[in-house]
Amino acid sequence: MIVNCVAYQDGRKVADIPPEAISEYVGRPGHLVWVALKDPEEAELRTMQEEFGLHELAVEDALKGNQRAKVEEYGDTLFVVANTVEVVEGEIVVGEVDIFVGPAYVLSVRTRASQGFVSHRKSTRNRPANTIPNPAQKTATSAQARIPASRITPSSSSVEKSSNRV
Repeated sequence: MIVNCVAYQDGRKVADIPPEAISEYVGRPGHLVWVALKDPEEAELRTMQEEFGLHELAVEDALKGNQRAKVEEYGDTLFVVANTVEVVEGEIVVGEVDIFVGPAYVLSVRTRASQGFVSHRKSTRNRPANTIPNPAQKTATSAQARIPASRITPSSSSVEKSSNRV
């Protein structure tokens, strides 16, 4: 289900747009399109693949779900998988958020996850463009906050630094 499909220009919301208009807005200078999907059908995700030119392997991962937390690059697209854990009506629900970030778009795909990105979208509205964080940076920071520290592997340089302190 499409939760949001919004075009921004220079940091300001231009319009809610239909999915078939995505590629038109992505190609315009100064524009960013942010689409949010929740528990999408395969056809919806395939439409997004076509509109954004998403890599087949990343789309397959999003369709399959149950992926490990990771960050991958496919050309100029960053693909982030974050696992979520929420308590819903007293039950623990494990979900997933897949995020595709390109030069002029953000596509978030939530599966079995109720918490969305409304607060992030609201924080960018009506702010001067030069004060809005780069979408890739903002999305990666948000995704990093959702990945449990135990699932992040330190880089070899940080391991070397910590071993030198011992």
